[in-house]
Amino acid sequence: MWKDPIVSETRELREQYAKQFNHDVDAIFEDIQLRQKTQGRNLVSFPPRKPTLAVSVAQQGVAEDALQAASRLSACP
Repeated sequence: MWKDPIVSETRELREQYAKQFNHDVDAIFEDIQLRQKTQGRNLVSFPPRKPTLAVSVAQQGVAEDALQAASRLSACP
């Protein structure tokens, strides 16, 4: 199987970075936030978005029932 050298390098750099924090996602997140503060810019700047409900045709009837049930619950005082 052919390996893309750019992908390989990116994966290696990601592994080295994660290893610095013992693969602790919370520590990595704190580091990113600290970098953002010290650099004065956001490293990740995607706008927040609402999740969408992706439904297959087979699940559509079940999903419609769930949505109707949820709307009934939200209408209750």
